Amino acid sequence: MMPRPLLFLLTLACGGSAVAGDDLDDAIAAVRPTNAERRWRLVPMLDSFAAAFARGEHENKPIYYFGVDGILDSGNC
Repeated sequence: MMPRPLLFLLTLACGGSAVAGDDLDDAIAAVRPTNAERRWRLVPMLDSFAAAFARGEHENKPIYYFGVDGILDSGNC
């Protein structure tokens, strides 16, 4: 289910009229990130700093620490 604020903004973006059916799907597709914009999801993520450090050492690559207080996909970082 789409969050109400986003649905409200989509309605305003479409001229303020109610959006339903295929029009709503088209409006959602217009604002949804493209595959190119979602490339950051291809970065392997580990849930343990020790595992990330070991993998970085093994592959001779740097590690990048990204910490959040919440669930990343929910938008509540």
